[in-house]
Amino acid sequence: MNLFRVAGGSAELGYRIAQKAAGQGLATAIVRQMRELAATEYGLTRLSARVTLDNPASRKVLEHNGFVAVGELTLNDKPAISYICELQ
Repeated sequence: MNLFRVAGGSAELGYRIAQKAAGQGLATAIVRQMRELAATEYGLTRLSARVTLDNPASRKVLEHNGFVAVGELTLNDKPAISYICELQ
């Protein structure tokens, strides 16, 4: 998991979970912890993330953590969705 493009109180969130660990709630938990860390330790007010349409598990992880779909784009030549999460 990482934060990149950090500027102006916001950052983009990236993460990857090994396939053998998928489905155990690890991604949901780590995204929740990163949200808290981004707000409390780094003083960020917004996180963004992008995920391809062929990855419904990652879309679900983001949505369970308060991310809202805000637009469509192409990511690595695949249709994708852009998400935003306002940190409070």
